[in-house]
Amino acid sequence: MEAEDIQEELTCPICLDYFQDPVSIECGHNFCRGCLHRNWAPGGGPFPCPECRHPSAPAALRPNWALARLTEKTQRRRLGPVPPGLCGRHWEPLRLFCEDDQRPVCLVCRESQEHQTHAMAPIDEAFESYREKLLKSQRNLVAKMKKVMHLQDVEVKNATQWKNPKEVLTRSEIQDVNYSLEAVKVKTVCQIPLMKEMLKRFQVAVNLAEDTAHPKLVFSQEGRYVKNTASASSWPVFSSAWNYFAGWRNPQKTAFVERFQHLPCVLGKNVFTSGKHYWEVESRDSLEVAVGVCREDVMGITDRSKMSPDVGIWAIYWSAAGYWPLIGFPGTPTQQEPALHRVGVYLDRGTGNVSFYSAVDGVHLHTFSCSSVSRLRPFFWLSPLASLVIPPVTDRK
Repeated sequence: MEAEDIQEELTCPICLDYFQDPVSIECGHNFCRGCLHRNWAPGGGPFPCPECRHPSAPAALRPNWALARLTEKTQRRRLGPVPPGLCGRHWEPLRLFCEDDQRPVCLVCRESQEHQTHAMAPIDEAFESYREKLLKSQRNLVAKMKKVMHLQDVEVKNATQWKNPKEVLTRSEIQDVNYSLEAVKVKTVCQIPLMKEMLKRFQVAVNLAEDTAHPKLVFSQEGRYVKNTASASSWPVFSSAWNYFAGWRNPQKTAFVERFQHLPCVLGKNVFTSGKHYWEVESRDSLEVAVGVCREDVMGITDRSKMSPDVGIWAIYWSAAGYWPLIGFPGTPTQQEPALHRVGVYLDRGTGNVSFYSAVDGVHLHTFSCSSVSRLRPFFWLSPLASLVIPPVTDRK
């Protein structure tokens, strides 16, 4: 007997699958016990045979053990690898594609209860249909990728040209004097995402060099958090936010020492000699702090009023009251809305500039020129009880 004929004899006429617990009824036909139970009429009375319609009583069901053993042996023989193009359940050619299950099926599968309500299509037609859909999706994806790459190139080009957003805004105002205040504000906001993304490309991990710190500074978070533990009363040199820098005198040379002994300062471990670098600093308590870059020989400074580019410190000072660059005394704070609490430092050794931005909205704060110095390190100063944290580096895009 051919294999196909054997399979047909071992197939239940109701589910069109191999027999599961086969039983014989009064007319001699065989079915799965479960298939008969599902087709019985309510009440438990005689039921017609699904094939010949001869009535049979439920009590007349007899297990067909011989058929069950033959079915089991046949299934075991087919546990090996299924030949390509054949159904793994019925060993019939896969001629259809089930849209609901998204898989090829054979003609016997189509007639089974599992697939009776499913949408079917000839497998060659389904192949062509899905091939066209895939090619269309691929074309759309390639077009989107080209557009993204073009916008990325434009963004990088504009970012290198627009190093100072305030200058760009000034030029725009000169070219069109009819812009209203509202229009100027909108243009400024539109530049912010571009500037923030440009800066993030050069973000580096900065850690505090504890061996350069004043003894009153304490550290945690693997050198990313620092706090000045001295109170204002125990440290008389710290008076108030803006009086702190009063008493300006002409700077004098300071001897090189290995750590700060007189001012509550600390350097970063990084030494920048080339390239572009960006890092962010966050004030957790809105007290007075200063961040920037400096030469390596500033740790011997003894007078707070000397902190300026003249002695090799390029930094800005900020608190809840505002910010101002350390270039002269007394300084007038510039108000920032919302209040400045996170500052980004962007050092470009190629141009010799260090720029400061609001890390929240990308607003440019100030730019120094420090091109004459070959080696620069991150610089931090904290007022009494103030604390700083250097956020971890985020994913660069």
